[in-house]
Amino acid sequence: MLEEFLERRRTEREKVLAYLNELACRLRAKWGRISLVLFGSYARGDFNYWSDVDVIIVSDHFVGLEFPRRGAEMIEPVDAICWTPDEAIKMIKKDSWRQALSKSIMIADDYGLLTKPEIDG
Repeated sequence: MLEEFLERRRTEREKVLAYLNELACRLRAKWGRISLVLFGSYARGDFNYWSDVDVIIVSDHFVGLEFPRRGAEMIEPVDAICWTPDEAIKMIKKDSWRQALSKSIMIADDYGLLTKPEIDG
């Protein structure tokens, strides 16, 4: 019984990861370069029935768009935080975001956000 439960959870998580990979491809086709990071309970593996799929999407597409309007384009079943590359670099330096992203899964990283030296310091 426990094995069945664990297998269902693994399968559900794999479906979410496959979906996010497809989403990254669609967003690249629409907007060009993107970075997409899964964080929160699905990334950690401790999600439940009520958990959101929390992602950060970084794109130059968001430059000049008001923050509340950025997510309006997302009809996807994800809870997306949408940042420009400059905003992402600033936010990732904050302790709260470092903690939140400590067990994240990078789906796409065209901007190299988690490998930039300025983020580490």
